[in-house]
Amino acid sequence: MAEDRRTRRRAIEAARPRRVKAGDKIKAMGTVATIESIFYQDCYLEYDDKNPDGYWLWDIEFMDTNQHYRHWKQFFDKGEVIYNA
Repeated sequence: MAEDRRTRRRAIEAARPRRVKAGDKIKAMGTVATIESIFYQDCYLEYDDKNPDGYWLWDIEFMDTNQHYRHWKQFFDKGEVIYNA
C-alpha cells in the first residue's frame, strides 16, 4: 500500500507543469495577458472528490506587457496558462 502511494505521488510530480516565464500568457475571465516579468509563482496540488489524485493549480503575481500588475489565482479566477514554445 505504501508503495502504491509512492508510485502515485511520483506520477503526480512527473505531471507538474513547467515554470511560467516571460512571454507565456494567462487566459482568464475573458482576458489574455502576456507576462513581462514575474514577482512570484507557485504551482500546488489541489484535491477534491472528482480528482482524488490531485491536480495542479497556479498562483502567479506578474507584470503584463501593458505594465499592469496582476495576481492570478487559478483556483478562484479559473483560466489557463498558455505556454510560449
